[in-house]
This record gives sequence, C-alpha cells and structure tokens, in this order.
Amino acid sequence: MKVNDEDVEILKAFIDIVVKYENELPPDMLEELEKLLSAD
Repeated sequence: MKVNDEDVEILKAFIDIVVKYENELPPDMLEELEKLLSAD
C-alpha cells in the first residue's frame, strides 16, 4: 500500500476526530472503523 502526503494528512485528521469523539461514538461504529483501517 503506497502512502502519499495527502493520505497522511487525511489520516491524521481522521485520527484526531476519532480520538476527540471516541467516547461519544457507538461501539459498533468504532468496530467498523477498525475494520476499514485494518483493510489494506
């Protein structure tokens, strides 16, 4: 999987959002996100 700078910036922003709202998200949504992130 190739990663370019744009992808890195998107991922950083995405992680910030996840961390910020982690406690407010339904658990099944977190599971879906983990599935998406672990898929190459």
